[in-house]
Amino acid sequence: MNESVGTKNPYQYKLKNIEIHEVSLTKNAKSSEQLFHFTIKIENKINQKEKLIFVECQVDVFGHDKVTTLGKITCLCIFELADFDSIINTNSTTGKSEIPIDLSIILNQITIGTTRGVMYSAFKGTAIHFAFLPIVDVKEFQPQG
Repeated sequence: MNESVGTKNPYQYKLKNIEIHEVSLTKNAKSSEQLFHFTIKIENKINQKEKLIFVECQVDVFGHDKVTTLGKITCLCIFELADFDSIINTNSTTGKSEIPIDLSIILNQITIGTTRGVMYSAFKGTAIHFAFLPIVDVKEFQPQG
């Protein structure tokens, strides 16, 4: 199990697997594009039975007009968590398992960074080779509802 270095992180976790679910490049992508825009979607899921946390990151790459889709990538990071049963609680009202916010922030940060690296590799040599995913504040990606 790994812990974050240099922070007071009470969690021990391990990146168990990385899966690439989608990589696509549209015909609209032109090598002359120099300004890119991105949408990032993060989804956290819990597999209670296997005691795993799944974090999926989908990135859509748009051209300068913010409308034309140039490419897309979806990565899934699977995490194993020590003391899973004591950390992942079930909401008594909804009956759904919940990831603590601070743990969610850590895992989202790792997943976005991993997706950034996969993007670089997957799009290398293409029209969107220089579409580098910017550094983002992962606190913006909090669960809703």
